[in-house]
Amino acid sequence: MMDKSETNIKMCDCPGIQDMAPWQQTDTIASRVFIVLDEGGRLRQSDLLLYFDGKLAGSMSTEPFPLRYIWLPRQDQLQEMVLLKEPVSLLPPLQTMILDFHKFTNPEDFCLHKEDREPGFYSQGYCKICFDQRNEREQQFTSMEQLWLAFVMKEKYDKTWNGTEWHNGD
Repeated sequence: MMDKSETNIKMCDCPGIQDMAPWQQTDTIASRVFIVLDEGGRLRQSDLLLYFDGKLAGSMSTEPFPLRYIWLPRQDQLQEMVLLKEPVSLLPPLQTMILDFHKFTNPEDFCLHKEDREPGFYSQGYCKICFDQRNEREQQFTSMEQLWLAFVMKEKYDKTWNGTEWHNGD
């Protein structure tokens, strides 16, 4: 089932994602109604949130309540955004994407922090920095759409989600 949570909508409401919106009839679109407060044209975002699940057809009048649409990409659409069309290594593009996603979700498996190792299972050390990073992601993102969106934003724009907005770098 599609993630329609407030967090996912906030995460999707950014130029990097919205600029890639294909607006297909099968897409889920979230829309907030903006209500005009005064004759000066100031708008206030209401608590009314509308979803259009592939049933948005034709043009909709925005008078007197303007609508702002936010595209909520499906997991396969997010994967398409990072799937390379041309191979950049010996691996096929799909395998490269899967490996990169694995690195993103399990950074301790590919850790280069040699000096920050701590005792771990089977006498192997683990990196507390990478381990904490993975645990933070597991707690922060509550759906596969959110996790894939975070991966897309990191890969394409080097942005990370701080809980309220995207910011540059780690």
